[in-house]
Amino acid sequence: METSPRSGFRLVSPLTLTLLLFAGGASLGCYRPAVVDGKLLCNLDAGTKPCPDGFKCEMSTHTCKRNPSDAGPETGDVGTDADGMIDAPTDADGPMCFEPKMNCTPASTGTCDPFCQTGCACREKCSVNTGGSLTCNPPRTQGFPRGLMQDCTIESGNSMLQTDNCGPGLVCIEDGCFPRCYKFCKSDNDCTNAPCNRDVGGGQKVCDVPWVDTCTPLGSGSNTGCAGTNMACYISSAAAIHTICDCPQNAGAANATCTRTRDCFPGLACVDRQPPASPTCLQVCRLNKNGSDCPSMTMGACHPYTGIPPGQPANTQFGYCF
Repeated sequence: METSPRSGFRLVSPLTLTLLLFAGGASLGCYRPAVVDGKLLCNLDAGTKPCPDGFKCEMSTHTCKRNPSDAGPETGDVGTDADGMIDAPTDADGPMCFEPKMNCTPASTGTCDPFCQTGCACREKCSVNTGGSLTCNPPRTQGFPRGLMQDCTIESGNSMLQTDNCGPGLVCIEDGCFPRCYKFCKSDNDCTNAPCNRDVGGGQKVCDVPWVDTCTPLGSGSNTGCAGTNMACYISSAAAIHTICDCPQNAGAANATCTRTRDCFPGLACVDRQPPASPTCLQVCRLNKNGSDCPSMTMGACHPYTGIPPGQPANTQFGYCF
């Protein structure tokens, strides 16, 4: 027997009916629950609405407050409509708020911390300019966000307004190859297949280029395994057991002084033979060739390479002529 609409309505329990009516009302009204000021955590996954209406997210505590002490995701260009509802940012407003790195202790001094991504306003990226000064500026929106080791664009270079289109925690550096995004770091553990050793000024460091252990760091005729016409293969000065692909920084010839291998021409390595001599660029050779890669003036000896400073585990394939 079919059930009439009237009898069918009687089958709905009071609890179900209450929930249905609540859901319908919620879809028509605003999100305005009873909230105690500073007691509700911000919903940072909610985009432009981390807090109920009338509240803003205080970023230092991640709690919803009516009058936060710092700028939260609903401040800045966000306005209200005639009903007092908060308007979502338009595309012209730029990216959403940048989240600080989780479980990261920021530096106690300085304008901001580019590794932890703290100290700047909601939509500003903490970075460092080419003069080594910490900056807080909105990123360049065109092409944003560029990723690690991707090409990038610098705007207002060497000024306090300098910015780029690398993602948060990255900075665009012109390194002789082309402008690329490098990752801020505090230790080698913050990097993947690279050391945290490239100084960018202001007491800040970035992860170096990644290791490419399949390339060959010999003379220009057999310097293979690196992508791009500007790239060359070098023995890593920071980790002698590895090789890297990078651009010559100072392009020093044989016997020129250097501080790291990429200060030398391709096919050379920066070697520190201890004081009083300064590190110099010396020819790379294959250890298994018994010095046949070396010119006769070097006495035909291929020595193990142990990096800068010396004393690291030696490269197992390549050394230097001396």
